[in-house]
Amino acid sequence: MAFLQRVLNGGALIEREMGSGRKRLDLGIRFRGRNYPIEIKLHYGPKTLPDGLAQLSEYMDTLGSRRGWLVIFDRRTEVAWDEKISWCEETVANREIAVVGC
Repeated sequence: MAFLQRVLNGGALIEREMGSGRKRLDLGIRFRGRNYPIEIKLHYGPKTLPDGLAQLSEYMDTLGSRRGWLVIFDRRTEVAWDEKISWCEETVANREIAVVGC
């Protein structure tokens, strides 16, 4: 959150565990009247990506957002950093989701 606050330079509201319907979004940024949802996951296997995309898509629907970010942290020691760090774009129900792997 501190990093995002510095990047946004105080011009936005950053909420942790932002209410989205009956559930909680990990990070929500409100900037110039728009919502920017960010969901954070730990890698626990092959279901992490599809489950994270579905969950974020629901939040985006509730917030009326067309773009969101899914950040997946991979703590496995047997996987090289080159395989962990990634950026790709996914589309779920006409919503654009940037998937960042770390």
